[in-house]
Amino acid sequence: MKYEIQYEGLAQLFGGFIMWIMKACKEKNIQKIYFFTREGEFFKHIYDKLLESGADRDKYPAAHLLEVSRVATFAPSIQEVCIQEFQRIWSLYKKQSMRAFFTSLDIDIKGFRPYLEDYGLPEEMVISNPQADKRVMAFLRDEYVKEMMIQSVAEKRENLIAYCEKNGIRQNEKGRIAVVDIGWRGTIQDNLCVIFPEIQWEGFYLCLAEFLNQQPFNGKKYGYLNQGNSAVALRYPTPIEMICNSPAGSVIGYNKDGEALRLADRCENKAYVSFTREFQTRIADKVSVKYFTDMSESQILEHGERALNRFLLFPPRKAAQAYFSLKHNEMFGNGAFLNKQFKIKKKLFILACICEKSRRQLKQALYDTTWPQGYLTVSGMPWLVHLYNRMLERNYLI
Repeated sequence: MKYEIQYEGLAQLFGGFIMWIMKACKEKNIQKIYFFTREGEFFKHIYDKLLESGADRDKYPAAHLLEVSRVATFAPSIQEVCIQEFQRIWSLYKKQSMRAFFTSLDIDIKGFRPYLEDYGLPEEMVISNPQADKRVMAFLRDEYVKEMMIQSVAEKRENLIAYCEKNGIRQNEKGRIAVVDIGWRGTIQDNLCVIFPEIQWEGFYLCLAEFLNQQPFNGKKYGYLNQGNSAVALRYPTPIEMICNSPAGSVIGYNKDGEALRLADRCENKAYVSFTREFQTRIADKVSVKYFTDMSESQILEHGERALNRFLLFPPRKAAQAYFSLKHNEMFGNGAFLNKQFKIKKKLFILACICEKSRRQLKQALYDTTWPQGYLTVSGMPWLVHLYNRMLERNYLI
């Protein structure tokens, strides 16, 4: 069974997303707009294409790229070394090793190893609910640990501020700045809100999930797909990240000269070369102001959402193959690149036909792939995709 990519509908999705942002910037009189790496590089390209094709381009702010990531911005946003600050990580990642914790902060664990040993914290041991672990609490209360962390955090904040100033964002500046990213909870924006408290940050996202942390007073967030039915997008975010990805690598920090440091993984970029590059080119080729002239905003949203849902629920084989060749960057939280290659034994599919326990195991195994429909497609079982969507997913997507 062959599924085709609906490029016209997906062009409406991304074009509609950007036009929604442009309209909001005009209404709010926002003079600066920054697109966050990595997905924002694709969004900025669509923004620039729409500006070029429109007659009133002077009414909208010029787009800038801001090289950021959760790893690069979280440590600089830390105000003090305490459980409450790190709860911003642990609300998202309920289990974490101390090695992954320090990787998320982009702080070298080497100098902290003697203290980890003193408090009985093997760096590779995965800890459930670290915020409630007495050893973790004692470790973070240690004055020497605090001092070393504060020194590292202060240096990272200084470097990030230098980078932002070189790109037109100043610490004592007032006013509003629009930022654009894929989603899902806008935690990079939260970090920038803390570092630049005088600025009002207006965040525009393809889709937003429920917030798990207290939102900063100087930030607002808006989700494009949240205006419709965002259940499918929120169920399968990583395939959407793949089609919006950039080959330039993730930002891992900044040097003293205020330059962004980026890490590009060759294996991670294989999916970009084999699929995403052509996908983005074909989408961008269809985007222009004229293309949307005869459609209302609600029609553009509806058509784009329908095309995205079809891509996620009935994936083309080439997209699924690219996805399951990915090494996904999860340095923040998990402290590693995660391999998307999965193998579910065919025996489990057979047993699931006759055994309730095996059905539950199969359902969990497919869920763990992070794109069940893609896995079934790439594994030579596309005929099961319809059954999966109708039966196993109905409680989540309806």
